[in-house]
Amino acid sequence: MIVQKRLTGTSLKVALITKARQMPDRRSAEIKEIEEHKARCMTEAADPRSLITENHILTALTKDQGQDARLISWNLEDFTKRGDNYASFVTSVKVHFSLSGSLREASYVAKANPRRRIKALEPMMRSHFRREEMFYATLTTMLDEQLQRLGGGRLRWEPCILTITYKTKIVTSFMSGKAGQPVPRVELRDQSVESDSRLGTAPAGGPQDSRLQDARPSQGPGHALLVVQEIARLHAASRLLQKALSPDPLAARYPPFSRRWMEEAPEREVFSALFAGHLEGAAILAEKEGGRYARVAPWLREVKGGIVDLLAGELARYSPEVAVLAHNDCWTNNVLFRYDARGRPCSVALLDFQMATMSSPAIDIVYFLYTSLDEKARKDHQQDLLSAYYGTFSEILRKGGAQVPFCLEELHHECRRKIVFGCLMGLIILPAALSEAEDCIADPDALTEATMDDYTRQQRESLMRLDSGSATFRSRFLAIFEDLLETVVQNASSNP
Repeated sequence: MIVQKRLTGTSLKVALITKARQMPDRRSAEIKEIEEHKARCMTEAADPRSLITENHILTALTKDQGQDARLISWNLEDFTKRGDNYASFVTSVKVHFSLSGSLREASYVAKANPRRRIKALEPMMRSHFRREEMFYATLTTMLDEQLQRLGGGRLRWEPCILTITYKTKIVTSFMSGKAGQPVPRVELRDQSVESDSRLGTAPAGGPQDSRLQDARPSQGPGHALLVVQEIARLHAASRLLQKALSPDPLAARYPPFSRRWMEEAPEREVFSALFAGHLEGAAILAEKEGGRYARVAPWLREVKGGIVDLLAGELARYSPEVAVLAHNDCWTNNVLFRYDARGRPCSVALLDFQMATMSSPAIDIVYFLYTSLDEKARKDHQQDLLSAYYGTFSEILRKGGAQVPFCLEELHHECRRKIVFGCLMGLIILPAALSEAEDCIADPDALTEATMDDYTRQQRESLMRLDSGSATFRSRFLAIFEDLLETVVQNASSNP
């Protein structure tokens, strides 16, 4: 969806600014009207796009392009669909500006408070934004230093250049980066802040530009290889940083990365209901398919009541000797690829570190395998992908003079132990990702404490409307039942 300064009142605001410049005698009254509009935007429960203001964009532009950049116009272009993000609202900002006498364009990705109507999620969103702010403000430089001293270059992420925050409000912050070029990270905070948001590089679509992949098809082997190698670089850099911080553990020095996103009671209750609804829908589909898959349904119903405890337990179940800083939301929607002139993927950047936490390295691997690859890709390439991960991870640690905490065989074993985590996250995430039309996805903006039951019912109905006979749905979603059969269902049957 393309929005030409289309927020309620925003066109008026831009017009008023233009008129104020043209008619000095009316400037005071019109500026007052602009400020009143901004105040209303900050207090009303409104479209999250209204949090993205012209002043924010102007500040981000000058941080990115320099003080001589002059903003001409801007518009919002949504590139995500309903259901892609629960904890944040993400859109792109297309900016036209002048610099050194020439007209230019820039693209950004804005991340803001989604202003969900369910208040129980507000503490979680504040926690997410604080964690991500700390990641960009503090850890990126420290992690990059660990790799750069080895001659390995920086980690690949779209750098954050601006954070805008207001007291008690998650507002909007801005990240910026031009494809193929590193941009210095700059952050701006108010003095009395409790939460934040951000802006980052938008996919542009040409050679060497960053692009988000369509989440419906499986990642190809070339794309998947780049992702697991970048995950390995992140994990290895975090191990080297832990060594540099010794004797203090990284999570002790930076407590947000010791916490997990389902630990607080209000959000636990919300996600217990949401995820149980997902698993009930999956159980109904398993019964509908019949045959072997029908045997998965009783297990899904058995675990759905304790799904949050199960997932949180898997995140927390790791040995400190092998702990890494895990991205913890590594799937197609959170990676940007760049391509060479022939259209081949040549590099990848990780996005969205709001859920990053200390955990097992296998968490990111299985999460990616079951949310971003289909059954054939997992079977054909999993061994190679794990070998590539281990080769990158171990090489960096050896160069850094750190002990490699596990061998390749132990990595395979750890990934097998975490398969259930990957399978369950796949069943939870993929229905929205595989939907081709937004009307097949339950609307998270309709979710409130009072409508929870209706919302979970709509989730199940949305899943039933998906084409279970399509090759994509069978290979991405239904094929997860096969691994659950082999991993837990048959074991449960043989060990009553």
